[in-house]
Amino acid sequence: MKKTIKLVAVVMVIAMLALSLVACAKTLNGKYTSEVDWGIVKGNVTYEFKGNDVTMTTTTGIAGFEKNDTKTGTYEIVESEENADKLVIKFTFGDDTTTYSYSEGELDGEKVIIINGTTFTKVK
Repeated sequence: MKKTIKLVAVVMVIAMLALSLVACAKTLNGKYTSEVDWGIVKGNVTYEFKGNDVTMTTTTGIAGFEKNDTKTGTYEIVESEENADKLVIKFTFGDDTTTYSYSEGELDGEKVIIINGTTFTKVK
């Protein structure tokens, strides 16, 4: 009986530690968008975050023609390997994983995230 109680206690401690690690993971929720200007090509990029899932929609236009491209995948916000004081965001779309610099804050009273130097404003 004592062994069973000890085993249950150890399992509970391990479960609590696992939950605390998951609770510390940085996640985003909602849509963030940014207009882009690549010379004659203009458009916008929108990220929609739900838990650890992300949908990236790129809309580009040239001379009245518009093209939409949508990718779904996952993301993770972690400390930079080079500098523990900085965060990075890792996107995985299919077999392709890409890491970008990441920060967040407010700009003109709007919630923003900054990915690889591009500011994305939260869509209300």
